[in-house]
Order: sequence, then C-alpha cells, then structure tokens
Amino acid sequence: MVSVFQCVKGGSLSTTNKFCDVDSRTKAHKKTKGWLEINFFSYFQHSESISHMAELVPINPRIPNNKCRDFYTKVKGIRNMFKRHIINEVMSLFVKNHKLKRPSSSIISAKKGKFDLEYQPNTFAQHLHTLFVIFKDQGIVYNLNEFQKR
Repeated sequence: MVSVFQCVKGGSLSTTNKFCDVDSRTKAHKKTKGWLEINFFSYFQHSESISHMAELVPINPRIPNNKCRDFYTKVKGIRNMFKRHIINEVMSLFVKNHKLKRPSSSIISAKKGKFDLEYQPNTFAQHLHTLFVIFKDQGIVYNLNEFQKR
C-alpha cells in the first residue's frame, strides 16, 4: 500500500513510518503532566474529606495490578451534581495550595529560608489547562470553561 507521504514527497516507506511514529506531545510536556499530576494528588492530604481519593485502587477486582487513583474512578463517566461537587472541592484545594517551591533571591536576602511564591498568571492558567487535559485522558468529561467565573 502506498501512503500519502510517499506519493507527495516521493519518500521511502521508512520515512513514512517515521512520520507516523511522531508524537505530537513532547517529552517536556509529558514530564510536566507527570509532576503536575503528582503535585495535584499531594494537595489532597490537606483535606480530610478527600484525602482518601488520592489512593490507588484496582480498576477491576479480578486484575489487582491494574490500578488508578480513587478520584478518577469516582469522577469519570456521566456528569452529576455529586461529581461536580468533588471537582469543585479538589480544584479549590489545587488553587489554594499550588505554589512555586523556589526561593526568591530578594526574599532570601531579607530573610534566610524558603518561601512559597505564587506562579505567574499565565503559568498558572497553563497548569490548570494541563490538569484538565489529564482529566480528559482519564475519562472525566468536565472541562475548564465550565468552572470559569460567570
């Protein structure tokens, strides 16, 4: 079978396969998604009502090694008010606790120590967007636009 790339570019089958194997997500994006998800679930410990949702639970009881976060199992699927309440609570917790964990040189000169600094608004917005991309990958049908100020 001749592919579109071979017809248009006159390329070889190996070149065509390389194009097909290209992933649109870069390694940096995958790394950002990974640490953002870890940080997101680390904030659950700040609330007693949702701290249990950060635990890994089996997706299928017959396959104990196949696990995902309890949060994902509770919130994925058809929307309802219970799921929306959970997402509102965890997103409020995320917004409250998601801080930059690097010391600022001007603050350190005044006092020795490590302080939590706010992310820049664009960076924070990108983190929120990435978090909802993670939710979508896990089968959660809510999107960020539903939680904007009205």
